[in-house]
Amino acid sequence: MDVNDEEPRYKLPIDRVGVEGISIPFYTFVGGHKINSTLTIDAYINLPPSMRGIHASRSLESIQEVIYEFRDKFMKVEEIASSISRELLIRHQYSTRSLVNVWGDIVLQVDTPVSMKSSLERFRIYGRAVCTNEVGELRCRKFVGVRVTGLTVCPSAQKSTFEQLKDIPRELSPTHIQRGYLTILVEEPEEVNYDILDLINIATDSFSSPTYELLKKEDEAKVVIEAYRKPMFTEDVVRRATSLLLELIGRDSDLELYVSYKSLESIHSHNLVAVIRGKASILSKYL
Repeated sequence: MDVNDEEPRYKLPIDRVGVEGISIPFYTFVGGHKINSTLTIDAYINLPPSMRGIHASRSLESIQEVIYEFRDKFMKVEEIASSISRELLIRHQYSTRSLVNVWGDIVLQVDTPVSMKSSLERFRIYGRAVCTNEVGELRCRKFVGVRVTGLTVCPSAQKSTFEQLKDIPRELSPTHIQRGYLTILVEEPEEVNYDILDLINIATDSFSSPTYELLKKEDEAKVVIEAYRKPMFTEDVVRRATSLLLELIGRDSDLELYVSYKSLESIHSHNLVAVIRGKASILSKYL
């Protein structure tokens, strides 16, 4: 008998045990452009109270098996996560649940708003899969997501300065601007793959303005003025992003979604975070 299969001294079930930080090469197509990058994989299973430890090598074998399967092929992060999650439960017969997270950064070419210069922008993409083994039947749920950087203009400070100054239009009254990170994660039906670019566009449209690595002077003016005309709280960002996501996946759907925005506050020493999560059909009742 392997040491892993021995009974533990404390017979407690473990919800999650696994390997983290596994890196693999990755390529895909976004907006018709081939993207090369690196993905990081975290893979977990549950452990019953009767076993002392998992057979960790089987987790690495599960990951490598899928890597070989996808080698030199078009990749989607959620499909990689789903394949690994399934393979984990096939190799770990004693486990009933698996969780796999996959993420990496991609770089896309974006035109600046006025000068139309090409700016290389970084976006993070996510894949997640949760599988269960129910009486020998594997059931899996897959998720895909993005993290996008943008900026918000504070409507509260804008109103306060307008009430004191009163000699300029309210939409151009001084206020503070902050950069933030919007994370979207949405469940996919088994037969569907959402376009990463659609998720990026939803996120970008949810800010006061997108951010750009490269901006000429005329671009800077355009970004600032347009952002001031679209002031948004952190709460506004997650609500708008959720509303746009519901239009994408269908308001009557039982698919789950997760939307989070972290604002790196500019005049405060703290950050501000807002989160919406739930099934599309339930969230849609509020709209």
